Amino acid sequence: MIGRVAAPNMVITNHHSGGKCQTFETLMSPYRDPMEVFHMKQSLKKLGVSVAQQLQRKYPNIKELGLDIAIDNDGSSWILEVNTLPALFPFKKYISDKEVYRRIHRYAVSYGRFSAKKNSS
Repeated sequence: MIGRVAAPNMVITNHHSGGKCQTFETLMSPYRDPMEVFHMKQSLKKLGVSVAQQLQRKYPNIKELGLDIAIDNDGSSWILEVNTLPALFPFKKYISDKEVYRRIHRYAVSYGRFSAKKNSS
């Protein structure tokens, strides 16, 4: 799970607008204690699985999803967008456990999103 933070005085969090990626734990730790961060992450995982199951019923050929979720000051989650071809580069660049990126990339190669020889995202 990766979070993005907008540049100062900006609302848009994407890379091209100056947004920065961070792991979920790094992003949330200044605002919540470790147990709250853990529970929030578990809740977001359940939400992701629920969204995937629902979309899979209507669109059975979907292979991957990326959820853009905002978390308000009360800790409530808001789905902003669901992407059927989410960017993979944040996982390559910002996750210290490179096996996570390799696994994500392997899945994408297995269903034809990327060439097995090409290690790009």
